Amino acid sequence: MAQSRSQMAGLLLINAVCYPPCLLAAGLALRRTKRLTKVLETYPWRAYPCAYPRRSLESPKSIEIRFTHAYMPVLRITWYSGNLARKRNPSPQTIWFAGDPRYGGVVSPVGGHFPVRVVPEASAQAVSGGGTEEADVLAERAGLVTGGRMHTT
Repeated sequence: MAQSRSQMAGLLLINAVCYPPCLLAAGLALRRTKRLTKVLETYPWRAYPCAYPRRSLESPKSIEIRFTHAYMPVLRITWYSGNLARKRNPSPQTIWFAGDPRYGGVVSPVGGHFPVRVVPEASAQAVSGGGTEEADVLAERAGLVTGGRMHTT
């Protein structure tokens, strides 16, 4: 069935407008997936107690993870602002974490079905007992840090 010139022009216009944003969205999703994969290949999952601080609706979602008795940083969930406490989570007071607490990593509710990237809300927070050269090399390998600069997305 042959298309008229006006129908063909309309089809080309729709493709020219819709195709580039779709490619950009797919590229960004692939990049984020690769970053999550690098973190999960470098660091093992560990369970930690957590809390979800109350915030205003406009602010980014965050989570407090208790790594030690004295160290409980606030981590901001990047891009996707899903409510991890309610995301098919049978144990909202526990979270799986893979990464370096100084630079962020990946969190997932118990069950491992919803991994998301997290970064420290205050990037200058110091970690007690952290900062060894080995830990810095691991963070660099995982893509959490590049040339001493922390990735915040």
